[in-house]
Amino acid sequence: MRVVITGANGQLGNALVEKVPGGFKIISLTREDFDLRERNKLYQFLIEVQPEIVINTAAFHNTTRCEEMPEVAMLVNSGIPVLIARIINKWSGIFVFISTDYVFNGEKRGDYYYEDDIPAPINIYGLSKYTGEYGVKLVNSRSYIIRTSSLFGKTSKPEGNFVQKIINKAKHEDHIEVVNDIFMTPSFAGDVANRIWEIIQKRLPYGIYHVSNTGVTNWYEYSLEIIKLSGLKTHVIPTSYTKIDSKLRRPLWSPLGSKKLPPLRHWKEALKEFISKELR
Repeated sequence: MRVVITGANGQLGNALVEKVPGGFKIISLTREDFDLRERNKLYQFLIEVQPEIVINTAAFHNTTRCEEMPEVAMLVNSGIPVLIARIINKWSGIFVFISTDYVFNGEKRGDYYYEDDIPAPINIYGLSKYTGEYGVKLVNSRSYIIRTSSLFGKTSKPEGNFVQKIINKAKHEDHIEVVNDIFMTPSFAGDVANRIWEIIQKRLPYGIYHVSNTGVTNWYEYSLEIIKLSGLKTHVIPTSYTKIDSKLRRPLWSPLGSKKLPPLRHWKEALKEFISKELR
């Protein structure tokens, strides 16, 4: 089966390519191949290839820039995915849309957010993703909506992911400040990719699935674990997100749990594997 993966050089896209099971022919798309905003080129490509499945991992992730450029955020995170889903619906293609914990407002405390919880995004990034979810389901009934959170995995970005940023800072600074009042679940891209392939292979019912590792933490405690597993000694100082990014509203509690799928391993176990095998 022909599977197009957009954003194939990102953390999740890279993991999906790496973890692909037998029986699938991967066609990787990155921004270097062409900008998905070139709608005519995108349409011609999909009509020519006619993939059975498209997994859309390409997105405008920078939450601050989403606030500054809402039109771009809505186009990339909603308009383009809906367009792809509509096009491949012509030949009954399956669409996999990667969404986020940011579709929730963070007011639920003490428990995970599940698939049947009602989204209520509080910033442009979350709104653009939620709009994408709604639109994709509307134009293609053969769609999987995969919500995940706080991904870490291989990346081609020069600055690396959050794990790499913390390690690099810890190597060059005697102390770093990290927020301790935003709670989430770090999720290993490799584990998320394996679960997505499992959903596709088993042809589970179409709809919304939460795919994250288990366990709840905040960015401060997450950073402590990164530094410990890396064998570093840098002092980590807890701080409030309002002191670092006071203008942007973020959900302060967004761990994802699933009522539809068995739990993935704890984020600490996944982080240990990532640091020991991928960053050494």
